[in-house]
Amino acid sequence: MPVEAGGNRSKWRSGPGPALRSEPCALASLHSFVSWPPAIEEAPGPRPRLVIVDVREPELFRKSHLPGAINLPYPAAKQRALAELDPSSDIVLVCHAGPMGDELAAILAAKGFPHVRNLAGGMKRWRGPVESGP
Repeated sequence: MPVEAGGNRSKWRSGPGPALRSEPCALASLHSFVSWPPAIEEAPGPRPRLVIVDVREPELFRKSHLPGAINLPYPAAKQRALAELDPSSDIVLVCHAGPMGDELAAILAAKGFPHVRNLAGGMKRWRGPVESGP
């Protein structure tokens, strides 16, 4: 099990369906990596809307992306995400392997987006369903 700076261990969380492992992020302490499927912590009241944001180039997005994802290509995503995403949404970022999503997650978290996560390993490690097209 990975260990976060400061010695805190990552947590296993579960919700409906498979367990979710939320791995600590070494580059920005305001968000975490998440393995699929992203589950929202069980809490009373309405759940935030899940938004999957793929920050890869449009041609890679058209070829293969997570079902339901939207494409905000990096580096323009740094400005567009702040303007186009709802801070109350549960946001999961996806890139090639993690670094671009990590940088964008840090920016969003610092700007007050409380539910931002980066898909651990990005599309490089993704073994779940994909779809193609716009």
